[in-house]
Amino acid sequence: MMKIKKIVLIALSIVVFALQSFADTWHVYNGASIQDVIDIASNGDIIHVYSYYTGYEGFDFDGKSLEICCEGYPRPIINGDLSSPSLGIVIDMTYIDNPSVAPPKLHGFKIIGSSTAIGVKLTNFDGLSPAKIYNNVIDGLGTAIYVGDNQKRIEITLNELLNNDYAYYSIETSANQGFPDYFHYNIVYDNDYG
Repeated sequence: MMKIKKIVLIALSIVVFALQSFADTWHVYNGASIQDVIDIASNGDIIHVYSYYTGYEGFDFDGKSLEICCEGYPRPIINGDLSSPSLGIVIDMTYIDNPSVAPPKLHGFKIIGSSTAIGVKLTNFDGLSPAKIYNNVIDGLGTAIYVGDNQKRIEITLNELLNNDYAYYSIETSANQGFPDYFHYNIVYDNDYG
């Protein structure tokens, strides 16, 4: 029985590695739309957003397991406050269920918006590895990061959360199968609540 488990784990590892090796890399420069690239990207793809990018729209992962990251300094700015109408969620990472590809990752951005908006919403995630939100600055929102009803661990690290009503809001239940959120090494200040 133990030998069968090892064979199944080895086969699963080979499949996951093979799927990740077919990932595409996309590049978004100032003036282009991150959402347009997400719409044509596939699970496991990596989207690089370059420095000096300022987007006046949020974006939605569309249920895809993507890595969306910044390249260069200063950080690309995602400004959900200047869209019309004002956004309720600036970056939406909901309903991502792709256990066979790399987990979703969001890192390197400055996210700003209205005091009634959610900066990053990550709910209903399921996958082999933890979803990751790290190395972002989230400033001036109703809720900086909102998580809930995830089936796997969420790692929220190395972010700077400031001037928000709520820095971090979790509605995790026992449904996440004993995988508590990992909220560590963040700089949190000048928020009204945790």
